[in-house]
Amino acid sequence: MDRRVDDSDCGFGLVEIVVSMFLLALVAMSFLPLVAQTLQTSAGSTTLATATRLVSEQMEAVRVPSAACPGDSVFTKTDPRGVVLRVVSDATGGCTVPGLVTYKVTVAKASAPARLLAEATTLVSVPGP
Repeated sequence: MDRRVDDSDCGFGLVEIVVSMFLLALVAMSFLPLVAQTLQTSAGSTTLATATRLVSEQMEAVRVPSAACPGDSVFTKTDPRGVVLRVVSDATGGCTVPGLVTYKVTVAKASAPARLLAEATTLVSVPGP
């Protein structure tokens, strides 16, 4: 038996390739918003993690027993993404009387509008003279 192969049935044609590329492009475009949102969330998480770490560092610094009163301080720090954070430490009531002093640390974005990212408050024991 002699079998002949028709040339029009071999391989993919130009129309099939164009249609498959179009479908692949549609699928890829449907995932773009998801990828963009994931990147934005990841960037925000990096800044929030840095702010939380800064608050923890400040709190640990005043938990160490010392004769000195925790003072007020304001400084800026830059996170790995380049966002400038403003760290404010405040010893409410001062350290004029021995006892407990409320110590508060806040971290906010330094750029306008300033957005509070992390905050913590603790009581610090102030020794007498």
